[in-house]
Amino acid sequence: TGKLTERGVNAFSKVLTDISSIARTYASNHSLVDLLISNKHVGMAQCPRVRAALAINSGNVGDPHSAGRRKVIVFQLSSEVRRKTSELQGVEDFYMRPFVDMNSFILPDVVSLIGMNFGKNELYRAFGSNISSMLSLAHNDDVVKE
Repeated sequence: TGKLTERGVNAFSKVLTDISSIARTYASNHSLVDLLISNKHVGMAQCPRVRAALAINSGNVGDPHSAGRRKVIVFQLSSEVRRKTSELQGVEDFYMRPFVDMNSFILPDVVSLIGMNFGKNELYRAFGSNISSMLSLAHNDDVVKE
């Protein structure tokens, strides 16, 4: 019929941007730039997250590092996008999930990326209600030395 089913959208979403971890998002497919089924462009109209991932791939052809970095920023660091994508892919989402296993030395850079790309409201959504959990992630002696 030429129509991409919900199951198909979910599969392409996972291939293009696996939301289950930051590392998997970074390593997701960066070469697929369009979807054609039965001579009809379907990927660009079916799902905003698939469309966004395809656009990131299109804008970073030949540069998988930049594509991966941009996907992490767009899909992992925005709580709303992460929640919707997790729902689409059937992955349980928690606000703190992307940050739990993160090296405490790169956390300030991630906080900066969230602020630069999404503003203060997203910083609050990401960290405000969970600040005590965030503080426990840092090894205070190690951070002070660094």
